[in-house]
Amino acid sequence: MADGNLVTVASKKLRALQEMLLTDVVFLFGENDELRIPAFKFELMVCSEYFANLFNSPVTLKYDGKFRLENIEPHIFAMVVEFTHLSGQLVSNVDSLETCLKLACAAEEFMIDDLAALCSVLLEAKFLSVDNVWAVLSEHCLDQGIASPCLQLLRSETRECLRHRSFLDASEEAIKLFLTLEQMDISSESELLEACLQYASSKDSSRDVFRRCFLRDLRILVLDTAHLAKVAHFLTPEEKISIVNHTSPLLKMIGETLQLSPSLCPISEGRTEVIKIVGEKTLNLIRTSQILDPKEIYLEMGDASCLPFDFFVYDSDVHDAFTLILQPKISIKILGIEIVNELDFEGVAFGCGESFTRKAQQFEKMEVSVSNSFQFKGLRVHQEVKQDATSATKCGNCTFVKLSTLVPAGAIFAFKAKFKGSTFLRKLRFYDETLNRINEEATLKAFSRVTNGASSMFHDDETYTCENRKLAEETYCIFKSIRFADKDYE
Repeated sequence: MADGNLVTVASKKLRALQEMLLTDVVFLFGENDELRIPAFKFELMVCSEYFANLFNSPVTLKYDGKFRLENIEPHIFAMVVEFTHLSGQLVSNVDSLETCLKLACAAEEFMIDDLAALCSVLLEAKFLSVDNVWAVLSEHCLDQGIASPCLQLLRSETRECLRHRSFLDASEEAIKLFLTLEQMDISSESELLEACLQYASSKDSSRDVFRRCFLRDLRILVLDTAHLAKVAHFLTPEEKISIVNHTSPLLKMIGETLQLSPSLCPISEGRTEVIKIVGEKTLNLIRTSQILDPKEIYLEMGDASCLPFDFFVYDSDVHDAFTLILQPKISIKILGIEIVNELDFEGVAFGCGESFTRKAQQFEKMEVSVSNSFQFKGLRVHQEVKQDATSATKCGNCTFVKLSTLVPAGAIFAFKAKFKGSTFLRKLRFYDETLNRINEEATLKAFSRVTNGASSMFHDDETYTCENRKLAEETYCIFKSIRFADKDYE
């Protein structure tokens, strides 16, 4: 569902940029300044502290609105300008890993957090793989927007990444960052140790490399005797004595434990194993960068120039329920839905914070249904979703609602949620264009229909099918992503 007014405004602003209508700054590229990219100072300054400082500097005021940029390619900077001038939307296609990395670096340099967040989503959803993750992390381990999706992949695909030949070429900085992960897809720390030993043995000075890269973060205290013996070669006599004294059963019997050597990892618990479902995927509906923090929105309320605000008042007596409708091309299992939380302005204003005032049951009702009016006209199964600590988990600005719903190919899955009473909600819109940009093509191919918005109230009529439910054309949405499995879901 696209908003025609927004598309019109975006196209007008893009045309104004291209034709230099009312633009007040030009960025020059090339040896003879043959390429020029115009922009509006105001848009850049609002979105970027870098440009705010640049344009307000006494030195740059002498440049008469013309600036040369040396360390960025013109087409990448054109995307930066496009993103800032279209309120966080990107019309240009980020079509490769190289382009995405360059854009992420530009976002970091120009201090544009929303653009960095978008690049992180694109990296995780479209470009990062077991084949390239070590190379990307090695080159960009200091860039959080790039390192974060790399670590997410390493967390969920640990075994495959450690077995890949590129692991041995990873930088020491990348290895150290990887070892800070609390969760990994491994059976034990011993499995991780074997990979560490292989990495160290591939280097000229294996002992020095092992001590630099692994000793401080490898959880030696959870290793069995056989694997601990493999580590002994890399330890100093003092470190060996430290381990013996720290793990001595006699000292534990009398209630004493000697401090472990500071060069060793003191954690005595194994890493949490990542539990995965084969074929598990995530369909993203809303960009993370669109979900502003409640405090950020609250602080703009007093500024008339920020109107209209990024929120609206939701009244359960007036507004419809929010509905997510999916029609898969293949049989899938819906594992859960991520819902954007209501805005807790009271918690922000009075200092108690969102987590303190958030009610565990923020919804009046949640319902899931599956129907198929084509082959089985009139058949509909539905169930009310419980709201308890095990089924709904709050994380940051969103709540993840766990499901286990089998949806046959061609059937229609609908999830409805209605907030209790009156509350503040973010103004978030769902666009097909965004759906195509922030998801892998393979994920999108699983669905023939995705609709995200608001619909009529709940119906108890068993013969009422999801196919007949119409969503309002002008509405906001609260569903951020869907987690599902497309194979081996039993």
